[in-house]
Amino acid sequence: MGETYPTPTLKSVLETLQSTSPPRRLPKEIEEKFFACLKLGNGTAKTTYARRLDDVNETSNSLLPTDRPLEIMDVGISSGVSTLEWVDSLERRGIEYHMTAVDLMISGLLIGLRDGIDVLTDTAGKPLLIDLHGKWVPYPPGKRHLIRHGLSILAVRTVLSFIAADAVASASNEQHAPVGKKWFTSRPVPLVYSALGCNPRVSVIRGDLLQQSSLPTGLHAIRAANILNRSYFSDRQLSTIVSNLCVKLRDGGILIICRTDDDGKTAGTVFTKKSSGTVGVAARINGGSEVEELVQKLSQAV
Repeated sequence: MGETYPTPTLKSVLETLQSTSPPRRLPKEIEEKFFACLKLGNGTAKTTYARRLDDVNETSNSLLPTDRPLEIMDVGISSGVSTLEWVDSLERRGIEYHMTAVDLMISGLLIGLRDGIDVLTDTAGKPLLIDLHGKWVPYPPGKRHLIRHGLSILAVRTVLSFIAADAVASASNEQHAPVGKKWFTSRPVPLVYSALGCNPRVSVIRGDLLQQSSLPTGLHAIRAANILNRSYFSDRQLSTIVSNLCVKLRDGGILIICRTDDDGKTAGTVFTKKSSGTVGVAARINGGSEVEELVQKLSQAV
């Protein structure tokens, strides 16, 4: 049986994410619990998976264009664990590259209140996760948390409604000391591993897959792992995202779409962009992606 870890404080989790010398990792159990608590604007959880894309990396690396250095993008990176693993696999092969790592939520604010209560919010001050004396309460809370912590949640939400603007301004000005009446603190925190940003070959950016303008162009390879599926998006949204990604690829570039199931098995498809603008299947992993047919029909219709 695996080792069970007590739930740490939010501060300690975020300090680990921020650490760079030497880079540290959260225990797998804590890492998955933490990111599963964070909900993105589109309703998806910022979940994370470690060591589940090794076969995807092996297959896609063998199909990369021969240009060097490569311009590569990994989208929906969550904590950045899988991106770091892809980076490691490229460097072991001696492949020259620049990686753009994209997620809708790459940073937030840690707001400290009285009595040892901490709140993780997005950069606009909207609550994501509340630490009530060592108990993590995701926001918005589920029924179970409302029954157990309803009054505390209401009190925290009320306080935030008064101080959110000051907390955001304080963090943006890098004033990490208490402000106002000195009864709360606010500081910016990463929501991906800082080891990504410390790699000179990696750029971590905020980007919305539904907005083409937020993504770089001229790419040799794009990977969308555990993000493009019908549990998260409608077929119309998936079509928009795939179109946005394909436009960013160079002719001959590859698009990797994969998903890991509950048993840890990853299925995916590697597509190659043709000069005609259509895409063809270059390889399938464990039967292929669930959206493979949609991608091919979409490219043929362009």
